[in-house]
Amino acid sequence: FTLSEASSDFAVGDITVVGGSLSGFVGSGTSYSATFTPDSDRTAAATIDVAANAFTDSAGNDNTAATQLAITLDTQLPGISIASDKPSLKAGETASLN
Repeated sequence: FTLSEASSDFAVGDITVVGGSLSGFVGSGTSYSATFTPDSDRTAAATIDVAANAFTDSAGNDNTAATQLAITLDTQLPGISIASDKPSLKAGETASLN
């Protein structure tokens, strides 16, 4: 996160995240960083926003809204199915599985 002017009150709570979570938020002045972890089993994009008036600069001016960041996700778990060509077997018989 890069601010155009230094802030002493920009905090992780000023950030809205959909589709995941932030951790390890650090920084000061005009430069901040965090680690984004996506939600599991998701294919919709994640978004990260900072709304207007979330923090102030050293003169007390409120921030403008950030341009939304969208991150494409594919954390959907793969599925599997097993089928048999025969519903029941007798001793010595086999079935083809697919």
